[in-house]
Amino acid sequence: MLKKLILVLLFIGTSFWSCEDNQSNQLEEISPNSFIGVWNLSSFGFYSDSNCNGDLEIIAYSGTLTVTETDIINDFYYNGQPAFKDTTNYTLDGTTICLITDSQVCGTLEVTETNMKILIPEFENDGEVECLSIVGVK
Repeated sequence: MLKKLILVLLFIGTSFWSCEDNQSNQLEEISPNSFIGVWNLSSFGFYSDSNCNGDLEIIAYSGTLTVTETDIINDFYYNGQPAFKDTTNYTLDGTTICLITDSQVCGTLEVTETNMKILIPEFENDGEVECLSIVGVK
């Protein structure tokens, strides 16, 4: 009886030991519910490099992003003064977010319980192609 119990325990132990935690560099798919809500703006700005590298030029330091199922309502401030207020439609597919204005621009969305980051490479800003960066916290 003891021999059978030891064999069962060994089998269970090796079963768990052989399971590998499959870690990937790919972003996990985002549930729309984890994105919906009110986010406090940490930064809103542009990288001069369209690939989102280099220095970030901050346009707004404070404000809110209110995210619904279809819209992002921006209310941003710079040095205590209103800088940008707008409502933008968006679509979300996995980690790809597309902002729909006069045209559609797409990039990546990263969301945790308390942090959110949107990067839109090749975003046209005042005639220049840059990278849009929006970072928020709950």
